[in-house]
Amino acid sequence: MFYKLAFKNVTKSLKDYLVYFLTLTFGVCVFYVFNSIEAQQAMLDLSQSQHVMIEMLLILVDVLSVFVSFVLAFLILYANTFMIKRRKKELGIYLLLGMKKSRISAILLAETAIIALISLGVGLLLGVFASQGMAVLTAHMFDVQISQFRFIYSPSACGKTLLYFGIIFVLVMVFNSINVSRCRLIDLLTAAKKNQELKVKKLWLSVVLFVISVACLGAAYYMICTNGMSELDGYFYGSIILGSIGTLLFFLSLSGFLLRVVKSCKRLYLKNLNMFVLRQINSKINSTYVSMTVICILLLLAIGALGLTSGMSDYMKKMTNDVDATTPYDLTVENESLEDAQFNIEQYLQQSMGLDTEALFAQRHTAVLRDSGLQGAQIFQGFYGEEPASSYAMYNELMVPCMSLSDYNALLNLLGKEPLALPEGTFALFSNLEITHNMAAQFAASGKALTVNGQTLQPAFSQLLPTTVGNSTYPALLVLPDSVALSMEPSGSIYAVTYRGDKNQVEEVVLDKLLNGDAYSGMVESDGPYLTAMTRLTFVQMSMGYQAMILFIGIYLGIVFLIAGAAVLALQQLSEAADNATRYQLLRKLGVEQKMLGRAIVSQVSIYFFIPLGLAIIHSIVGIYAIGKTMMLYTGGISINSILITAAIVLLVYGGYFLATCAGCKSIARGRIVEDPN
Repeated sequence: MFYKLAFKNVTKSLKDYLVYFLTLTFGVCVFYVFNSIEAQQAMLDLSQSQHVMIEMLLILVDVLSVFVSFVLAFLILYANTFMIKRRKKELGIYLLLGMKKSRISAILLAETAIIALISLGVGLLLGVFASQGMAVLTAHMFDVQISQFRFIYSPSACGKTLLYFGIIFVLVMVFNSINVSRCRLIDLLTAAKKNQELKVKKLWLSVVLFVISVACLGAAYYMICTNGMSELDGYFYGSIILGSIGTLLFFLSLSGFLLRVVKSCKRLYLKNLNMFVLRQINSKINSTYVSMTVICILLLLAIGALGLTSGMSDYMKKMTNDVDATTPYDLTVENESLEDAQFNIEQYLQQSMGLDTEALFAQRHTAVLRDSGLQGAQIFQGFYGEEPASSYAMYNELMVPCMSLSDYNALLNLLGKEPLALPEGTFALFSNLEITHNMAAQFAASGKALTVNGQTLQPAFSQLLPTTVGNSTYPALLVLPDSVALSMEPSGSIYAVTYRGDKNQVEEVVLDKLLNGDAYSGMVESDGPYLTAMTRLTFVQMSMGYQAMILFIGIYLGIVFLIAGAAVLALQQLSEAADNATRYQLLRKLGVEQKMLGRAIVSQVSIYFFIPLGLAIIHSIVGIYAIGKTMMLYTGGISINSILITAAIVLLVYGGYFLATCAGCKSIARGRIVEDPN
């Protein structure tokens, strides 16, 4: 009997709280899809280095899944409180009829178990099918072919999903049992008729709290913009604390402040059902300001995750597309040891690593790096623009290496390019590090001279040299006439190579012997100097891999945060709509038309949905500006495309929940009125 009653209650709840069940199902689906990436490898034609990237992605997904499970647990527990609150009168009737609290707890346990089975079953089924599309997306992101398409099912992802969500539903069961054991009959029967006590009663107190909130937010914005999110210092933590306090006080003061402001405008206050809507909002102030604060922060995290990862993904894509500029050689091995700067790299590769350089490499050249005696400060200072000098402190202190003109021209020859003409008494400059590129370009355009090894040299060009040497990034590197450069002490060397024949086959041999298959370590085992290696194919695959990794993680977190915030709001509004059914009925008896009542419901839902979103957007604009200042140093800033993509995802998910909530609230109000026997 009790289980039959539990099943009937779940069926009835499915009609009124479809958003809740859809959210649970979608949460299970997303969790399974992103944890099933491991199984997708079986049908992807991945190289050895791409397998490494997949392994890195799996580790990140495992770590983030723990965090996501906490977010979803909060969402489900929070939503469950509204479900129980909505049913307090029903539970009170059970007690009034003589049912023991243990029996009521058993009914709730059975209901939770049924909900868990439905959401897990449907969510996993959808996740299995959605993971097939994820495999296609993964193949596209890694630029690989699907060797043989077959239906993917991941037992490990399924087991992990069942484990995490099983724990969450057990917590829900325990939470419900505790709630039932503590409730009193009078509280259950009168819960729907109680408004929460309004703590902010006086206008002056609301205004003071509002002003304090604005001051806290202003201080937080100033701190985060000053910090630029480049360091986890006092400014960063202060901005987080003040921003959270300011957001909380903003929503705490808003209800009383908004009510008084609107009441002062009689035409607006008395128009349609505005008086009713504002009173409804005011009556729920105690729960509203807390939930709206949490939702605002969740939306901020969602927008930030989607926007930042989209921008970083665009940058990685740009690096992949600019492979000719960033990695012009098939292989580069660099020696950065000052103590053994003249180490013979090619001889080491032949004798110690077993590489047949004659058979594998079409062309190669070892270019010697030399100590110019200059520091970055002599080139970068005075060209910081709006950025503080501290942002470039580490680069100011770095030594600027130089290279002879003959070595530079030999490297150009490997690429089939024309040699560079550099008159005596001049120098040329290039920089392929984003953070210092613009400043180096400004220095070249300024026409300033440099004193190198006691000789004053004039710039030969007003622009930076376009061709990179090696696959490393240099804040600045000078090309000097041989008569000047050869008199300086060596500080390292660059061994640049172009492959012979099938590049993929040569690449496999190089990675196996040079890096023991671990292409991403870049470390060459050597008893002598510190050697690092990078191949062109590895760089391309690494860029695509990082692009996929960043995009997957951003979408994963962004969608989860977005769903969490929107679902909490939707469930809260559906619960309040059910509580207000008698009020809607009374309005109809007073002659209010259904269309006017519908507009009032939309207005109330809109205030709850779009005020947190509006403040989150303001937070995001400040955050994007601060992040953009830091990203500008490395990536050129956040693109418009990433902002538009973020806006589209937020509009689709959040807007969908808003429309579904409006429709659900209208349905609840309309159904209650029709069923009224009077």
